[in-house]
Amino acid sequence: METKDNKASSNEKLYMALAGIFFLSTVVLGYMLFQEKETVQLYSQENAQLDTEKQAVENELQDMLMEYEAMETENVEMQAEINEQKAKIEDLIKKAKDNNWTISKLKKEAESLREIMKGFVETIDSLNTANQELIAKNIQVNKQLQNKEDEVSELSKQKKELAGKVAIGSKIEAMDITATAQRLKKNEVARETTRANRAEQIKCCFTMNDNPIAKSGRKSVHLRIIDPTGKVLAEADNKENMFKFEGVEGLFSAEYEIIYENDELDVCMFWEKKVEGMELAAGIYLVEIYIDDYLAGKTKIELL
Repeated sequence: METKDNKASSNEKLYMALAGIFFLSTVVLGYMLFQEKETVQLYSQENAQLDTEKQAVENELQDMLMEYEAMETENVEMQAEINEQKAKIEDLIKKAKDNNWTISKLKKEAESLREIMKGFVETIDSLNTANQELIAKNIQVNKQLQNKEDEVSELSKQKKELAGKVAIGSKIEAMDITATAQRLKKNEVARETTRANRAEQIKCCFTMNDNPIAKSGRKSVHLRIIDPTGKVLAEADNKENMFKFEGVEGLFSAEYEIIYENDELDVCMFWEKKVEGMELAAGIYLVEIYIDDYLAGKTKIELL
């Protein structure tokens, strides 16, 4: 009876010991599981933080790339450097997606590129400022040049006008012009007539004015008499009876060489009918006087 009781008591103690061991194991395992869960949560938080930071760096790189792309410069060497930095940023963006690259490396590279970009921005701003100053100066210089050109043009215009006035002022005028038709008697005495069928010559007298700025010396004076039909009265229609005046060539009725000394000079010129049987037509005759190659004066006569 005692043996059975002792055996039962031993079994009970064994069960109690095993239960105690199981309980302690459960507690230990529970504690370890709790610790492992906290570690996993911590790692998850750290990974999430790293992902956030990496995404932020990637966004910064994207923004920086856009800023680089917005940079404009006409400096070829600087543009080549900018393109090189853009290529580096694009490479970093690819590496940012690679988990083997640490966030510290990305931040370091991004910060270095940011500093380089600041230098470019400052340099480009300086160049743009200098360029704007040059443009402003260029506009000012062009304006000054334009003003000078306008002044030169105005002076040239005034010079031409003055030269024209001098040229006009230096011309000799034929004043107090009179023209009359005459008939000749046997004793060669000339009598005035207004009858076309009796006129045998036309006499034209005038006074060359005194002009101190005119060129003195030998002068060619030509008389042109144009009949009512528009024909010039001339000895013959050939080269010997032609002269140049005002850019054209035409017939003259009479010519005369004089010496002009800038004083008034009285001149008379004659056209004489030399063709046998020739009769003048009735009507108005235009009489023109040319000194050298310009028209110095004119008048009219009418024959009935």
